[in-house]
Amino acid sequence: MKKLMQIALLSGGLFSAITAFAGWSSFNYANTHNKVFATPSGNIVCGGDNIASSGNALTCYIQNVAKKPAKCSEGVGLEFTLNQTGKGKLQCTNHEFEPENEAEDVTKIIPYGSSINGNGWTCTSQTTGMRCVNKSGHGFQLSRNKQTLF
Repeated sequence: MKKLMQIALLSGGLFSAITAFAGWSSFNYANTHNKVFATPSGNIVCGGDNIASSGNALTCYIQNVAKKPAKCSEGVGLEFTLNQTGKGKLQCTNHEFEPENEAEDVTKIIPYGSSINGNGWTCTSQTTGMRCVNKSGHGFQLSRNKQTLF
């Protein structure tokens, strides 16, 4: 992959290389978050500990869902954000990503049953999806079949 990226950069194809090999969503996470991680299935990708903002501690993106909320019918995927305290939020997104090629040099795959901690948050990868919670006990549970804020 590094070789393909170098070739694309030398040939002036930066945008197409980013789109084809890194995936826009995680490429963005890799440049703005200290921790970039995903579920083993690749359907959920998260960026934790935002470099530019101390308030937005965690952002997770899920591409394939069984049913989108009505307000997100036009979007491609769903993005969930969670600060160090307070409730999580859902945002509709209009960008795509390729889950298996997400900035693979920096994306850590979190095995099922394992957790990753950040600045005021913890995410646990489960066979049923990803569960993330902040230090005030709020968070979200994400899976292909259901997405819940709590």
